[in-house]
Amino acid sequence: MPAKKPETPTKEQIEAELKDSEFDNALGGIREALLQFEEFESFLKVLEQKVWQPHWSHDDPLLDRLTRVGVSRDELRKVAERIDGMWIDNPTAADIQKQLGRDAARKSALEQLAKLLASRRR
Repeated sequence: MPAKKPETPTKEQIEAELKDSEFDNALGGIREALLQFEEFESFLKVLEQKVWQPHWSHDDPLLDRLTRVGVSRDELRKVAERIDGMWIDNPTAADIQKQLGRDAARKSALEQLAKLLASRRR
């Protein structure tokens, strides 16, 4: 008996798989960011304990807390500019640029695959 040919996935199946993959990647990125923030928060609390004053709170604005532990206003400005750049869809970090490149490559691959599938159906 001849081997059965594997079924070619449909465009919809491929899109659904890519969408699931992108969602999983986004969730993973969010989890990683939360873990990194928790680590940063713990590190900041250790630094704050060295200079702690009774009237301070860990709920104070982050800029105030960073200034207390010796981060300069110039460094804070640089960090704020990077964060602003990410929020206004003007990414500057190399890892963000890489992710955008991967997303564009996925979209291009999906479009090419859709064209290929469409041409095979004719």
